[in-house]
Amino acid sequence: MKLSSEKINRLINEKSIRLGLKKGQTDYQKFIIFSNYRCGSNFLMNLLKSHRNVVCYSEVFFLDRIFWASKIYGGKEENRELIKERDQDESRFLKKHIYREYNKKIKAVGFKLHYKDMHRHEMRILKDYITNNPDTKIIHLKRLNHLDRYISTIITQRTNTAVMVDEASYKNKLEAMGQLSLDPEVCGREFEWRSSEHETFGKLLEELSANVIEISYNDLTQRNKETVDDVTKFLSLSPVELETTQKKQNKKKKPELISNYKELKHHFSNTKWDYLFDE
Repeated sequence: MKLSSEKINRLINEKSIRLGLKKGQTDYQKFIIFSNYRCGSNFLMNLLKSHRNVVCYSEVFFLDRIFWASKIYGGKEENRELIKERDQDESRFLKKHIYREYNKKIKAVGFKLHYKDMHRHEMRILKDYITNNPDTKIIHLKRLNHLDRYISTIITQRTNTAVMVDEASYKNKLEAMGQLSLDPEVCGREFEWRSSEHETFGKLLEELSANVIEISYNDLTQRNKETVDDVTKFLSLSPVELETTQKKQNKKKKPELISNYKELKHHFSNTKWDYLFDE
């Protein structure tokens, strides 16, 4: 049965009351996890969600649905009316559904925003919202090795697994996938595109005078405690041990995954992309 936007809002309000979130306060730190996909944003989101004073949503500006990933709204929402409401006025949607009133114990509220959603919404989400709400902080998460991100994207598509739930099942999918053979010309275009995105969105944040902390995928995976401490401090949160059950999906080395790795490494040697081939 299709629900009207009015009924959806009423159900949300009723659920919020039960959870003690209605008639609360808005004096909390607003934040956005800003990143490309396959860069660790889901990992960071789940870490932050484990903090008792944080509410963090997933991809609320996804193409044809809203990924809440929260106890408040549920998993995902595909209601046409709500999505239309979102796309007509992103800032109003954020104020109404994300940066709303919460229980006084909540000290920080945020969501994930991927580069692709910025392209689709003509940059409005950050431009409009940050311009009028400069106190909103941005966690800009980058994966500097474009080859690693590209491989992760292909594996996600071929295994149809964005987040590993069952390790044994995922390992079987990875084995069934076999090795990848990558076209060097396609790789080159991919590296240029992803590098240009870092530059484009970095400049946009500068133009908006946004309050930004930049962290990398390697920071998050190799210097996890120090990086998470930096992020919680940035959000003015009490330092606590954050945790997630999410694990790194692929543990294979690039030469194991790519059948023509040596050829690719030779192709990009003595170019600006040779650092990507670090194995």
